[in-house]
Amino acid sequence: MAIVIINGRRFSSSSELVLKILEDHNIEANAMCKAGFCGQCKCSANNPEAVVHKHDVIASLDDGEILPCSAYIKDGYELELNLKI
Repeated sequence: MAIVIINGRRFSSSSELVLKILEDHNIEANAMCKAGFCGQCKCSANNPEAVVHKHDVIASLDDGEILPCSAYIKDGYELELNLKI
């Protein structure tokens, strides 16, 4: 079970893909390419070390940013995102 914490609210999912978790809870992520190329969905995470990007990420990321479309939560971690929902 993967856990994402957004603004103090916990969301769980059987999926480990961050974008799928957001979609499962009707949280808009602005994902365009869904493959790590465009960077449209990048968002700020308090603990970006909680994910691994499975695709070859082409979009540039600043410190503390992840791409939900290609980010999978590592086993045993909870991801804390800073999103406006």
